[in-house]
Amino acid sequence: MKEFTVTKEEAGMRMDRYLRHIAGHIGQGIIEKALRGGQIRVDSQKVKSAYRVEAGQMVAIAPYFLEQAEKKPKPDRHEAKKPAIDASFAARQIDEMTLARTPLWRILNKPSGLAVQGGTGTLKHIDGFLCSGFPGRDYKLVHRIDKDTSGLLLIAEGAQSARTLTAGFKEHRIKKYYLAIVVGKPPASGVISASLQKSGGKGFEKMVVDEESGQQAVTDFMCLDTAGIVSLVGFSPRTGRTHQLRAHAAHIGTPILGDGKYGGAAAHIGGFDKKLHLHAWGLKLPEGREIFAPLPDHFTQSVKFAGLSLPGAEDFPLFGFQGIAR
Repeated sequence: MKEFTVTKEEAGMRMDRYLRHIAGHIGQGIIEKALRGGQIRVDSQKVKSAYRVEAGQMVAIAPYFLEQAEKKPKPDRHEAKKPAIDASFAARQIDEMTLARTPLWRILNKPSGLAVQGGTGTLKHIDGFLCSGFPGRDYKLVHRIDKDTSGLLLIAEGAQSARTLTAGFKEHRIKKYYLAIVVGKPPASGVISASLQKSGGKGFEKMVVDEESGQQAVTDFMCLDTAGIVSLVGFSPRTGRTHQLRAHAAHIGTPILGDGKYGGAAAHIGGFDKKLHLHAWGLKLPEGREIFAPLPDHFTQSVKFAGLSLPGAEDFPLFGFQGIAR
């Protein structure tokens, strides 16, 4: 293993970006595989691509990984790069999504169908908009929501802010509240504790409950209203596993409306939009400030179509919120 020490200038970088900083251009798939296999470790521990490195940490990298990177020519840092996304369009998109901002962070209301990060065949995404639209600002992702999930996304500005906000999520000082329409009627309230593990081949990956080898995943929930065969549910995840709310909702027999991946045909009901009905509605910051994201059109239409009632202020204390700021 070849070892590298994280410098102060590199502190706060995501692991995948740090690896490209060290090795040059290399595909995300190769990075993910090496991290899962333990061929890349931080202070002898396995980490994920979203992990943020800290100054003084020792990063050990298997030689084959560096050789993979060397097979592709490193981009010329002095050569002007053409932005993948038009700068003015990107800046406009981000500004239109922005609900609140300070010198340390920006909070977006991400629409359903827009990815947070790029990947194979994904040309438009939040990360790309930030890089192209604001090249002079050091915006960093500190958490993610699924492409098909709408709602609140917190963006840090600067490495120090990224470290602080990442710690806020990890230590549960930042609270998240989701609203979903599910098929069926769940219990009035409760806690879903079911460990999750990725399963399936490329293109068919999904999270499945696996108590033996899965990662711990815990979700608080509250049924806010029921109308016919659908219910309005509030979710607050204690952990941040991939597709956690979608997998947990299906696990208790009430898949999220429009979620064919986890609910199959039962998740699609005539008269309702086929989009995923999961919205990151509320975010509470460590200082107590609460931000709520307006519901997307397809969600609002489905609420009205079903005759569901949105939650009132009395429903919020369960998740540590006071209510919607008007």
